[in-house]
Amino acid sequence: MAPRFLLLLTSLAALSGCASLPIAGKDAESAKSREEAVAAFDRKRDAAQLAAARDRAAHGDVETAEKLLIPLIERNPDHPDARLLLADLWASQDRHTEAEQQLRLILQRDGKNAQAHYSLGLLLDITGRTEEAAHHFHRAVELAPDNTAYRLAVAAAKRPNSIAQGVALGDR
Repeated sequence: MAPRFLLLLTSLAALSGCASLPIAGKDAESAKSREEAVAAFDRKRDAAQLAAARDRAAHGDVETAEKLLIPLIERNPDHPDARLLLADLWASQDRHTEAEQQLRLILQRDGKNAQAHYSLGLLLDITGRTEEAAHHFHRAVELAPDNTAYRLAVAAAKRPNSIAQGVALGDR
């Protein structure tokens, strides 16, 4: 009886060990599923962080907004909305060089970003580079012809006075 019991116990132990063996294709599916879950989490986190930064900026808390945007951009360097908001914040603080760098980075990655062209045009106009500003205003209108603000900027760029007086980069 003891040998039979020992045989039964050994068989059960061996069979239970088989349950932990990988099934062909299952690990690949599981890894893909995990990757998709992580990507979805990252998108949600980035959206929440951008929304929080916009809220802080709207309430005048530029420092906190910037602290929210910097790690977002470090994690996702191709996030144009985060870079646009950061450029707006820096322009509002008269940090024109830094704002211009952000806008040019957006345009390097996506030359068809009408908002970046418009914002860069405003920034260049503020800093007295009106010819270059006019180029970016025209490009913004080419990319988004139905945008009234962009069309007004082009029309105003034809006048000798600065078009950006009294217009913040965030007024779009």
